[in-house]
Amino acid sequence: KALTAPAITELLAKSDEFDLQDVIPYILQNLYIHQIKQGKYKNLFSAIDHYMNGNATLGNKILQDFIALYHIESFKALWMLKATKKYLYAYGLHPQHNDYKCLTLEYFIKKNKYRGSFALRDMVHNYIRLSLHEERKINIAEISHFWCKYYNRKDYSMYSLDVTLKIFQDKDFINPLRSIELINQIQNISEKGYRELLASYIKQHPADIIHFINENFDAADLSISWLDLPTDYINLLPNNIFQRALNGILRTHSYDKKIDYIDVSNVLGSSRENELKSVMAMFGYRINVEEESPELKILKNKAVDFVTFPQDKNSARMKSDSASRFKEGILKQEDKALIKEKALKSYDVAGFANQNYSALADSEIFKLFSKEDIRKNIKLILYNAMIGKMESLSSFHLLYIYPGNLLKIIDDNEIEIDYPLFFKSFTVFLELSLLNSAFQD
Repeated sequence: KALTAPAITELLAKSDEFDLQDVIPYILQNLYIHQIKQGKYKNLFSAIDHYMNGNATLGNKILQDFIALYHIESFKALWMLKATKKYLYAYGLHPQHNDYKCLTLEYFIKKNKYRGSFALRDMVHNYIRLSLHEERKINIAEISHFWCKYYNRKDYSMYSLDVTLKIFQDKDFINPLRSIELINQIQNISEKGYRELLASYIKQHPADIIHFINENFDAADLSISWLDLPTDYINLLPNNIFQRALNGILRTHSYDKKIDYIDVSNVLGSSRENELKSVMAMFGYRINVEEESPELKILKNKAVDFVTFPQDKNSARMKSDSASRFKEGILKQEDKALIKEKALKSYDVAGFANQNYSALADSEIFKLFSKEDIRKNIKLILYNAMIGKMESLSSFHLLYIYPGNLLKIIDDNEIEIDYPLFFKSFTVFLELSLLNSAFQD
């Protein structure tokens, strides 16, 4: 139903500045759908008409002038126009240029695969809704391409991606440029969960990979805590990257001027140590460190100003020894003595998890055994890792880290496998996830 001028006036009058950001796009949609070109609000029609027909600059200027009357910031005009255009396309207008009408569901999903799963989900809803409204037949089975898409919120399936990429690089299937692009893509569309992925990937290379990254990427586009890298990597950071990283930490702690020790621990002892100390002294920052921790001695020796906080009693109680971890079905590298004491076999160790109850989470623990032993028992190792259970919860261990570390154990122990087949499986998985799988130039 077309809005009358009095109805529009009433809508605008009773809406506050915040609500107007939704009300104005609604009015724009209504005017354009019903082609109300004349009357009191013809300028609003003109704004969206110009925008929809390729003159975005003029449309934006007209709407900016209008929203200024309601004390709305000018930059929000473009937001409103973009939101309106999305709705109008979903409504089926401009059919000759409208992907909702021109593309099959499969190609519509694939064309928009770079979007996050939440945004693409809404677009798929719009596609189906429009087809139902128009009583137009579509192949609904093609929605399967969306079901496998990488999940925005926290998709655990990429947890061992850094390990996998490094191994395939060593086998000449891919190169570092494509690996970092893929990691960056995943981090950009992930709401949380992959903050450490790029740093973990970098640490699998010699420190001079820093030069490669600086030459091929804009550091501002990468999601990484640079100062979490080991000292020898920090030593190679160019000024622009180091200063950006340090400024980020200073901004985060600008209120209380207390920087957690862990945030700068690797800078201490690096070639950037004096720069850190100088900046902290200049702006009155201190290191925040736990009482009676071994780090206190380091800070005193380096003459760094610090402040202490009491040890968290809960975290202290959570610390466990090898025996208690063993009872919980957990083993770590530091449990080497217990593994030897109990004469555990490699395939026995495989049935244990890490503290997060993930199977095959620590590939390094298998270096306690000879390569011959691992080669001989690899099938049993993989089997026991896959069927390992959490006794307290009576459920199987998590397998998210399993695929990458499976390859790592095989590679470390020089076990012959069909790497091209594994790589093909990997690229198919990426394609199903609607991620970039083009690793070759």
